Amino acid sequence: MILRLAVGISLLAALAAPAAADSFTSSREKPGYELVKEWDFGANCNDLRCVQTNFYTRYGYDAGRQDFLPKNGEWQRYRMRDNHRIEDGALLLVAHDRDGWRNGGFESGLIRSKFTQKYGYFEARMRLPKGRGLWSTFELLSASAVWPPAITVMTAVDNRPDARRTSYHFLTPSPRESEDGGATKLDRWGGYTGKTDLADDFHVYAVEWTAKRVIHYVDGTIVADRPFRWSRPDGKDAGPAEVVIHLAVGGDWAGPPMEPSDFPAALAIDYIRIYRQHDTGAISQLPQR
Repeated sequence: MILRLAVGISLLAALAAPAAADSFTSSREKPGYELVKEWDFGANCNDLRCVQTNFYTRYGYDAGRQDFLPKNGEWQRYRMRDNHRIEDGALLLVAHDRDGWRNGGFESGLIRSKFTQKYGYFEARMRLPKGRGLWSTFELLSASAVWPPAITVMTAVDNRPDARRTSYHFLTPSPRESEDGGATKLDRWGGYTGKTDLADDFHVYAVEWTAKRVIHYVDGTIVADRPFRWSRPDGKDAGPAEVVIHLAVGGDWAGPPMEPSDFPAALAIDYIRIYRQHDTGAISQLPQR
């Protein structure tokens, strides 16, 4: 037990966020938009008290108690047992092997914003973890806890060689083929493959969301521009969205984890920014649930 604890501490030390990447820097100023919410984990939200004040740590489903997505076959459960750390200016969502190599044997971190907004520009700067079977996601979900709709700003699974070069960008429900498809750099599975390993450094993922369209960005590059309607299955408007970022382990897509030495593993978040257009955009603050 002492040896395992020592190894865990040394691995977490190795997860500390590196210096800011100079390959792409996103301006805080967005033409036509105003910055309305920013969590900078090296500046204005640099301790766990701030994280707990501004975010929930489980999904909004089941009255805010749901701690994994069973339909995905995920192995982790989202907890607050050293699964959220602030280190070297970044928030780390940390996955641990807690109770054996099985479904339910892992714990990990999730954040879900208490601040909600409908439409706008949503951006996060993140570095992915390394390790087979890890599944990182940044998404917008309806604060009404009804699914769909959903906007997957970015998701990535480490399930094959070179998988960490590909980020996926989904809209749920998917636009109909008859609708204006817009521009896309995505493959037929919804993936965008870049030149670098997304775990080697920080990258910026964003969406520009309006009443009619969603534009996905990776490091300032438009990778998809598609029509989208933010509505529930019954056709009603889905209301404001909350930001959800999490690190899953295992699952039907990612596959099982492979190496004990990959844990603890961490998804590092430098900052999250939310903008709204100067003349439009609904913002609301929901009561805690």
